[in-house]
Amino acid sequence: RTQSAEFASIHEEAERTAKQLYQVFKDAEEEVLRNQNAMDEAEVAKQMAVDSSKRMAAEVEDQRRGLIPFRDREAHQKLLHQEGLDKFNAADDELQLLEGQLAGRDAMRAQVEGNEQPLLENEVRLREQRKNLNERDEVLWDEGTAFMMYAERNDTRLGTTNGQIRGI
Repeated sequence: RTQSAEFASIHEEAERTAKQLYQVFKDAEEEVLRNQNAMDEAEVAKQMAVDSSKRMAAEVEDQRRGLIPFRDREAHQKLLHQEGLDKFNAADDELQLLEGQLAGRDAMRAQVEGNEQPLLENEVRLREQRKNLNERDEVLWDEGTAFMMYAERNDTRLGTTNGQIRGI
């Protein structure tokens, strides 16, 4: 009986130890499952982060590709603006050159006109003198003709120019 009580006591203790070990095993198994679930969740989160990163990288690349035409267009516009500015400056330089040439011609023309003015005034004065002389010659011719008629003389002036300069 003592042996049987001893076996019973060992058996109870073994049963208790087995229950404790089973409980520790169950707890460890639950911990392993929790860790496995946490790892699975971490793997899912990791995969989602990788997917999100890939998606964002693709979006960034799309935006970069979208910026290329804008940059090209901007560079083209800048080039056109510079070409227009260069042409404008060239035209402005040419205009200034032409204005300088025109000013030179105007100055030369003013000088020529200044030199011609006394000549023109002299020409006008000479024509007026010629007109006055022609008028006086006409009067004298007419008076000579009248005198010759009253004096009953022959007119010896035939074939003369009447004192006028012809063709002017």
